[in-house]
Amino acid sequence: MAMTLAAACSSLAVITDGSQVSARIGKLVEVRGTAQNAKLSAAVVAGDLVVYCLGVDGWPSTVVGKKVSARGTLEHTDEFAAHVGPKGEHSAGTEGPVWVLRHCQYDLLH
Repeated sequence: MAMTLAAACSSLAVITDGSQVSARIGKLVEVRGTAQNAKLSAAVVAGDLVVYCLGVDGWPSTVVGKKVSARGTLEHTDEFAAHVGPKGEHSAGTEGPVWVLRHCQYDLLH
C-alpha cells in the first residue's frame, strides 16, 4: 500500500539549524526557519543554516520574514557555484557549495 503524503510528512526529519544537516543528505526532510529571498531562489534561514528552496523563485511578500516549514530532498551541491574561466573571467554564482531542497514545498508556521 502506498504511503500517504500526510504519513510521509509526519515521518520527516525536522532540521532547525546547521548541526543537523550532514546526516540528512539525500533524504526527504523538513526545514523550519525564516523565509528570506535570495538571487538563487527562496531560502529558509534556520539558525546558522541557509537552505535554498529550489522550485520556489521567491517568497510572496506576505511570507518574507515569517516562519515557514519547507520540505524536499536535501542536497549539498556546488551546481550553482561561480566558476573562473580560462581567461580569468568570473561567472555569477554562489561562493561554493550550498544546501538546497529539491522539489520544495512549504507551509507557513503559526
